[in-house]
Order: sequence, then structure tokens, then C-alpha cells
Amino acid sequence: MEMTSPAPSPAAESTPHTSETADDISQTENRARKRARTDEQSVSSTSATLSASAIAVLPSSLISLPLELLAEVLLLTNSPRDVLAVARCSKFLCNTLVSNPSTEFIWKRVRATCLPRALPDPTENFTEASYAAYVYDAGACEVCEKHTDHMYASFALRVRLCRNDSCRNRYKSLMVEVGHQGDTWVRRAEDPRCFDTIAVNLSPYSDVQFGTVMTWALRADRDKYEKEAAALGAESVSEELKQSVFRRVKIQKKIQTHARLILQWRLEYEKTHAAVKVRNDRFILAFSEREGWKSKDVTSCQSYIRLRRQKERVLEKLTVYDIESIRLELEAELLRISEARERREYESNYRIRREDITHHYERLKSARGQVLPSLCEFRRLPVIKAMQEKTNTKESLANDLKTSGLIAELIKNDVSKWTDSVRSTLLRSLGYQQEWRSASTKRLHPLDRLTARFCCRRCNKVERRYKTDGCLDSAGVCGHQCPGLSKAELRQYQWSANQFVKDDKAFAVVSEVLKQMQVKDDDATSLTISKKSGRNIRCLSC
Repeated sequence: MEMTSPAPSPAAESTPHTSETADDISQTENRARKRARTDEQSVSSTSATLSASAIAVLPSSLISLPLELLAEVLLLTNSPRDVLAVARCSKFLCNTLVSNPSTEFIWKRVRATCLPRALPDPTENFTEASYAAYVYDAGACEVCEKHTDHMYASFALRVRLCRNDSCRNRYKSLMVEVGHQGDTWVRRAEDPRCFDTIAVNLSPYSDVQFGTVMTWALRADRDKYEKEAAALGAESVSEELKQSVFRRVKIQKKIQTHARLILQWRLEYEKTHAAVKVRNDRFILAFSEREGWKSKDVTSCQSYIRLRRQKERVLEKLTVYDIESIRLELEAELLRISEARERREYESNYRIRREDITHHYERLKSARGQVLPSLCEFRRLPVIKAMQEKTNTKESLANDLKTSGLIAELIKNDVSKWTDSVRSTLLRSLGYQQEWRSASTKRLHPLDRLTARFCCRRCNKVERRYKTDGCLDSAGVCGHQCPGLSKAELRQYQWSANQFVKDDKAFAVVSEVLKQMQVKDDDATSLTISKKSGRNIRCLSC
């Protein structure tokens, strides 16, 4: 297997050598002042362009550092991964750190001081930069092709797998077991447990054991190896095949030896990473308790997640100084999380209280002779609104609404006040200019008579129970809500007794029927007589 050298690809190509100098900018500004200024807009536009140009050409602080200082900064990182990331920031840094032989000492020093221990020396086909990319780079999973930040599962095969166990099992199904014989040129994994998900808890085999155990190879590579082995055993074998096999045997020995060293380093890195992660969990738990924070909230803050991910990637433990460096941003996020939680709790409790009020409304509505407003208006009653919007309780209202006599009395009073106001408005729509009173108990109130019929001017529709009548009585007016409204329209919907008018057609029909029955509309007996008459009325028109 050939081992290519993946060079770091710069993420952006910007160099300070192509930027304008301060003198050039000054001359440009002088020429701009000599031009004819036609209007204020052109002057402001020119100034804005010059300011943007001046800002764009400013080099970054890292690029402007002398090489000696840049080297000191990078040496303190103790991580080839960080040096590789800096080299990929711009073309200038890439040329400085990758293409410049005088900076090779930076890569070697950070490779020797990186954690958990020094990274093995690269083979001769690697440069320092390409070796860092080979060890640390992320990439696509070999099976699902999703991006993963994992290192190679097998450095000898250059196979990368994600955290998903199904991907590992699926890839292992494409492989077969082969031996670790020294004269084998088949491409194979350096350790039989490369593709195990619990490899972090295992130590790799020793060099002595590697000669006796089996490992994994792709089935296609094994088949190719067997064909070539059979060809070598034939009487007439070409010299070219012999040389090719000899060269690949030699290469595989180097690959296996070097990949085994990197794998041992990676396993130690993963063990140390797991230990640092556990230690950081304990640290942030104790620190949060000391500060009076909720550790669950802290661990969900993006500022903390970024800090922790970076520290654990380079195997560094969190310290108080690290948390203090992000305290302002962290506390702002904690406040937002706390406020969001309080809103969620309030909305959840509010939703439960609304459901309890809906059930209580349905219970009141099922009682005969009870005149109630629509559910939308019922929620606007003072006592109901106060109970629905109170914020200092998490308990349900269902039990209080069922058992509390005080709440029942308050609701009854609010409904009575609301009903009196509505009846006063409806009475005026029937033509009565002042409150109607009568000393006789046998005379019906104008709104309780059969002739008191109304229709809604807004929707001109009725509820299902009034579908046969085609109009509303006073109780129907109180409980009416225009149908077909969306949620947004329902929130803006304002019920008003003024939207109902007298149904003159229904009034005339009922008056004529009562006249035929020789009963006055204000007579209390008219209610019972009309029920007894049933369908004993014939229309002479149809």
C-alpha cells in the first residue's frame, strides 16, 4: 500500500503583500477631495468605500508577527493539530509553515511535546505537515459518508469510521481474517481490534503477539493476494511480478510497524481523553455548585461547550481561570436559559389551567337553566382571568373549581353581572329605552318571551341547537360565538351585545302564532302552551 502525503489545504488565500499601503490610501483620498462634489450622497459613498478598503487591507495580528515570535506562540500549543489549523488559515501562513524548511523545527517540537506522549516519528514519505494531517484530520465515514472528527480506525488501511456501531459492523462484514506473517503483502489492519467500539479500554498486542494473531483485511484484497500467491507458485513466473511482490512485502512491513505505533498512541490518547472528560465533569459540577448555578444549564451553554471541546481536544483540564475568562458570556447564557425555562413552565401551567377552565365551563353548561357566555367570554370574567393567569402556582385548578364554594360564588356573581349588562343592551334593541319592571309575577320579561328573537349581524349564523329555529333567544345570544374563526382571528375576536339585532321576521311569525292561539306574548302560560301545541300549525303559503 502506498502512503501518500496529504498536504494541508488552506482555507482562505489572503496575503498582506497584495494590500495597499497607507501612502496609496492617502493619495487616493487626496484625489477624491479634488473631484467635483455633486451632492452629499456621492461624498458619503466615496468615504464609505475608502473606509471599507482601508479596513480590508489590515493584516491579522498573527500574520504580522515576526517568525521568531510566531514560532514561540505555536510551540506553546504543544499540539500538531493547532499548528496545522494555523497553517490552513491563509496562503501566507501555509507557505511560511509548510513550504519553508526553516520552520520544520516547530512541527518536530510540538510533535515531541504533544499529549499524552510524543507522537511517533513519521516515515520518510511524510512531511511534518502531511503527517499531522494524516494523524489528526477529520473526514467522511467509510460507510455512511457522514462527516466525523474521529481519527483513522485503521492507520494501515486509512479507514475512518464514525461513532455509529452499525457502520463498524457493516464494514467488518466486508472483511476477512488474515495472518500477520512477515512475508505477507496483502493490505491488512495493524490490529485485529481496530474496528471494535471498546478499543479504548484495551491495550494493543505486543510485537511478539503480532506474529501469531489474526487481523482483518478486505475480502477483495485477500482474493487478489491469493491469486498472486498462486501465480508465484507456478513454474513460469515473471520477474516483474516477483519484484512487485518483494517491494510490497517490504512496504507492508514498514506500514504495519509504523501504523502499530500510531495506533498505540491513539489508544493512549483516547484513554487520556476519557479521563480528562470525567475530571472536567467533576470540576464543572463542583464549580457550578459553588457559584449557585445549575450544572445542567452550564453544560448546555455554547460558550462552555466551545471551551470544553477545545480543552479536551488537547487533553487539558479545565481550571477556574478558564471559566473566569468566559464568565460574562456564560452568565448571560445562563440567564437566557433560566428565563426560557420559566416561560416554558408558565406556558405549561397556563395550558393546564385553560384546560381545567374549559372542563369546568362544560360542566356548568350541562346544567339546565344555566345562562352562560361563550367560552371565549367566560375566560374574560374577572375571577376566571385571575385564576387563569396567576403565576405563583403549579397546581391544577380542577379540584378548586369543583370543591371551592367561594370560587363558585365569585364565578356566579361575575356571570350575573355580565348577563345583566348583556340583557340591558338586548332590551334596548327590542325598543325598550329604560329598564323594564313589573310587579306581576305572571308577566314575562321582554327577553324571556317567545317573541324575543335575535340574529348576529357579524356572521348571521346560529349554533346547532338553534338550527331549526334559524334565530337566537336571549340565552343563545349570551352563548353565541361566530363560527369558522381561525386561531389568530379568535385571539382578536371581541364579543359585543351590540352585534345582535332583533329578528323582525321571527318576531312577526311568533306573534301571529300566539295570536292564533289567543295567547299574549307576555303571558307566562305562553311558554307551556307553545310546547303543548307541538306541530299543530299549518303554513297557508306552502
